[in-house]
Formats: sequence, structure tokens, C-alpha cells
Amino acid sequence: MSQEKLVSVIIPLYNCEDRILRCVSSVLNQTYKNIEVIVIDDGSTDNSLEVLRNGISDSRLQIYSQQNHGVSYTRNRGIDIALSNDTDGWITFVDSDDYIDSNTFSDSLNYTDKNSYDLIHYSFKRVEESGSLIYDYSDNVVRTINQKEAFYLFMSGLIKLKSVSCNWLVMITCGLYRKKIILDNKIRFDREIKNGEDAYFSIQYLSQCNHIKMVNKAFYTWWTKANSLSSTTKNSLYNFVNGLRIICPALMVQIQKFSDQNLDNLYASYIISNFNFFLKRASICNLNYKDIDCNFKKFLLQSDVMNFIYMKHLFEPHEKIARLMLKSKSTFITFFIIKMMRLINGYWRIK
Repeated sequence: MSQEKLVSVIIPLYNCEDRILRCVSSVLNQTYKNIEVIVIDDGSTDNSLEVLRNGISDSRLQIYSQQNHGVSYTRNRGIDIALSNDTDGWITFVDSDDYIDSNTFSDSLNYTDKNSYDLIHYSFKRVEESGSLIYDYSDNVVRTINQKEAFYLFMSGLIKLKSVSCNWLVMITCGLYRKKIILDNKIRFDREIKNGEDAYFSIQYLSQCNHIKMVNKAFYTWWTKANSLSSTTKNSLYNFVNGLRIICPALMVQIQKFSDQNLDNLYASYIISNFNFFLKRASICNLNYKDIDCNFKKFLLQSDVMNFIYMKHLFEPHEKIARLMLKSKSTFITFFIIKMMRLINGYWRIK
């Protein structure tokens, strides 16, 4: 048996019959051989499970099936399976429509001091359904950061969709996580969060990290379906706002530990960026007054978060305007702004 630590790869599977073989093959074909691949079919209604069982035979592949419970439940089950097999080594996640480079684990773990790191994180590239590159922010720079720097990158990535040195720490599929840290701190995905569950997991995990290796190479390929409208539905918007009620307070607790004004201001920008995202998506979805009132009040109910950002410095004009909207606590003003955004951007064409 290899002396290298076991890497447990967790792959939730749902309705991905045309891409699951590419995904699993990319993991099994790693030059780093001491791996186990845990695929959990989450109640697929297509032939995903049959395609996988008939398409790949490898002793390192474990296939499980369950009724549909969602990605958080499925990943948690994968974590429990991985820890029951081995409580040392690493855990990582791959989505069933994505794939990874064959040298992902060997290159990421190719450091004499790798055992001193709590997290090894690499970069990604995003491709369209056709295979055309959307973006690749990797620059092949390798560096070590501490916990404070990690939270800076985490929030920067969420605000800008990319961060300093192009690493996006919120993307849990680009990280090798220590099993012992997950085990000792009982870190899991929150099943109540339907949108942003990866962010909450990252906050929990980063709060236990002291040394993080950033390997800024695009080992992970994020596949994007053409013309996807999944983020513009009413349900997706509701899930997004509901997730923030758990994520934002948890993140604020971690940020306050550092007593750093710059980090505090960045957190304020992060909250405002989420509110602005809500405004934009609400204009596309064409929410009615009642829907807007319901979601707007969910922001205001985070009173500790709101009071915190009211006192922080914001640089951009759109951030200041958004904060004034929150401070006004006026659904009517918010409703009016959303409808104006819809009109200005031509979203009235979208039903």
C-alpha cells in the first residue's frame, strides 16, 4: 500500500448520464493512486446510475444510491462514509458534470511540507457546454496564506467572482480538506441552506485553518450549461436569501475575531453585494410587491449584521445607495428601485 495519505473523493450524482463517466474517469485516472471515489446517486430520474455501473469497473469506486435528499445531505453522507473508512488523509469534492486534471492530486500534494497545511486549494477554469473556455484565472503561482488572508480571499472571491491571485476559496470542489479537521470539529454542510451551502462549509473549515497552501493552477474544470436560467427563478432567489440568514452571521463572527478595519469594510461590501445581487435578480424574476417585501425583511431581520455594516466605510456609490435602502427599511423604495431596474435593463421582455 502506498505511504501517501488516502484521498477520498465525494461525487454527488443527479441526472448526469451524459457526463458522469467523464467525471469519474478523470478522478480514477489520477497519477496519484491512493484514492477512493465515493459516488452517491441522489435519486436520479435518468439513467445516470446504470450508465456508471455499466461503464466503469474499478475497486477504488464505491457507488451508493438513495432517495433524493439534496446536495448537502449527499455530501454529508459521503463525508461519513469517507471517515468510516479512514480518519486520516484528505477529502475533496467533485460535481458530477465537472472533471479534473490527471495530475490534480499528485501536483497539489507534491510538497515536502504538505503535512503542515490544513488546506490545499487550487484554481479552476470554466467552460461552456461546447467546450469553449469562459475564463481561466490561474497564473501558476504557489504561495502560503494564513487564516486572515484566507477570509479576505473568500469574501473577495464572492464579491468579484475572482480574488487576489485568482483563487476562489468558496469553491469547495477546488480544495483538499484534512479529514482530521472535519472529524474533530464536526464540520458538515447545513441542509437548511439550498443555495450557498459550499460557502457555509468553507466558513466552518477556514475558521480551523492556520496554514493554507494556494496552488494557483487550473486543475478543476467547471462545466456550465449554455443559457442556464437556474439562478433567475423565484425559488432560486428565495433559497439564496434564506441561505444568507445563516451564512452572513456565521461569517461576521469569524471576521470580528481579527479586529481589522479593512477586513470589516470588506465584509460590509460583501453584504451589500449580496443585497445588490438580490435587487438585480428580483428585477429579472419580476417579483411582485409581496415577494419583495418578504425577501427584503429577511435582510433586515439580520439586525446584528445590518448594524455592523451601517457603521463601516463603503467606497463605491452603488454600495452607499444600497446601504441607504437598507437603512430606510422601506419595502416601497426597494420595490420602486427593482421595477426601475427592470425597465432600464429591458427585463420586461422576460416573463
